[in-house]
Amino acid sequence: MIKDYKYFAGGLLSIPLLALMYYQGKRIRSVAPEVPEVLGNQGMSNINDSIKNTGLRILTIGESIIAGVGVDTHAEDFSGPLGNELSRLFDRPSK
Repeated sequence: MIKDYKYFAGGLLSIPLLALMYYQGKRIRSVAPEVPEVLGNQGMSNINDSIKNTGLRILTIGESIIAGVGVDTHAEDFSGPLGNELSRLFDRPSK
């Protein structure tokens, strides 16, 4: 029961810091550059039209790593190599 009060007290003590955290967040958003995502087919890697229904499909959810920030094609970001390795491991073509 004392643990519950520690978390509650910690929450109360952090309230005065909310204004500072808000200011810091606004400043970082205004200073940080916007980096573009990869153009092209999103998440497509090694498409094989002859085996459409038997291919391996994966869904990756995330932010900059999944969106492909900093690379030229989706084959170079996280999802491309992941799909290729899984398709090789399970002996199924990547879709």
